[in-house]
Amino acid sequence: RRNHSQTFLLSVAGLNLALLSIYPALKVAPLVVTPLLHIDNFACLYMAIILASTLACVTMAHAYLGDGKAGYPGNRE
Repeated sequence: RRNHSQTFLLSVAGLNLALLSIYPALKVAPLVVTPLLHIDNFACLYMAIILASTLACVTMAHAYLGDGKAGYPGNRE
């Protein structure tokens, strides 16, 4: 049996940690990883935007699926 709350909490914790890890990356921001990969302030901004939107999607998915009988009525678990 799937546990949507446990999956939600694990996903939110991982996304928040990833979002918090952007702050130390800003201190060394103009960084050339490879000749084709440059990490600068704009790259960190867009990483933060993607992580924040993923956090919003995970939150809405948890609200949509719900827990137990209060969740999505077509769920066949």
